[in-house]
Amino acid sequence: MRCLLFACLLLGSFPSFALDRFQVEGYTLRNGLQLLLKPGTDRGHVAIRLVVGVGLDDFGCEEKELPHLLEHLL
Repeated sequence: MRCLLFACLLLGSFPSFALDRFQVEGYTLRNGLQLLLKPGTDRGHVAIRLVVGVGLDDFGCEEKELPHLLEHLL
């Protein structure tokens, strides 16, 4: 098991394996939304990942219904 772990760590440390094959482009829209675009290999498919910098702890007890609903929708 230790040899397998060592081999994985060794392979991941080589620059040819560590470098990403695609360049990531970053943009900031006028409304402050930040986008990171990375081309994929699947034609006709799009993957979207969304990170929201707020959560239920940022709202008072009486204001938690809408953020909780949005959490499930996203």
